[in-house]
Amino acid sequence: MKPIGALTAGLAGERPANLAGLQQGGCIALSNAGRPFVNDLVMLRTLEYAATFGLKVFFYPNEPSLSEGGVAHEGYIASFHGLQGIPWLAETVALSKQLLMVEETGVSAHFSQLTCKSSMDLMRWAKGKGLPVTCDVAMHQLHLTDDNLEGFNANAFVLPPLRSNTDQQALLAGLKDGTVDAICSHHEPLNDTAKKAPFAEATPGISSADTFMALGCQLVRDSVLTNEQLVEKVCLNPAKIAGIEANYEQLGGAVVVDPTLEWTVTRDVMLSKGKNTPFMGQTLMGKGVEVAFNDAFAQTTTY
Repeated sequence: MKPIGALTAGLAGERPANLAGLQQGGCIALSNAGRPFVNDLVMLRTLEYAATFGLKVFFYPNEPSLSEGGVAHEGYIASFHGLQGIPWLAETVALSKQLLMVEETGVSAHFSQLTCKSSMDLMRWAKGKGLPVTCDVAMHQLHLTDDNLEGFNANAFVLPPLRSNTDQQALLAGLKDGTVDAICSHHEPLNDTAKKAPFAEATPGISSADTFMALGCQLVRDSVLTNEQLVEKVCLNPAKIAGIEANYEQLGGAVVVDPTLEWTVTRDVMLSKGKNTPFMGQTLMGKGVEVAFNDAFAQTTTY
């Protein structure tokens, strides 16, 4: 396990944590886990502090004053269903500020779970300037939009929210041109009651571990990525971002994927304890085969 340390003491956003101690304890990066800072000066001084130790900072861009209380992308679907919206500005206002502070402090930064077209534009700008930044998007953002909330589908309720088709197409374009460095699972398994409340009162999150590789294989079939690029986005680049060297002996094995294997998403076949997926009942193509190595033999198991 490679821990990410708290950027501020108690994640309260009031003062820097003991960054030197966290680094000595083996933390590979720092984050405030989406929690806000009390003000921009605290964020600036904290990033300066992290930069002096050469520590990477993980951001989850969100401006609380624009997103608080929201449960869906601000647009037609939210309005039609009477749901409080979250504008894309909630993400890009925060992202803009964070990128400017990265430029000022020189801290290395990774931006996680980006969702909208303007975020792709901002990341292209930052990379064009040579800033030490990377970013990822969640797999479900590449396959779902706010249209999937139709009928108050709580299994498609996730934060940050599923956005418009325009945003989705921008994320796919960013994936193809290299603006997006990695794809994360954003796996949030929940118990059965978490999604049974009225939509706005349900718990956000999608259980995505079981469907992750099948949806990745779909990106290859749709010519968004090649097989080699998929491996880069889900394996090699995440390891580079985290500063982890891939070592199969330490991992104890590898995963081989059969991209032609069809399977139907059901409660019985899902390994995750959380069954909260909007893909329930759908037939997907692509499944993993676990290859466990030891000195005597290799054992394979389909999952």
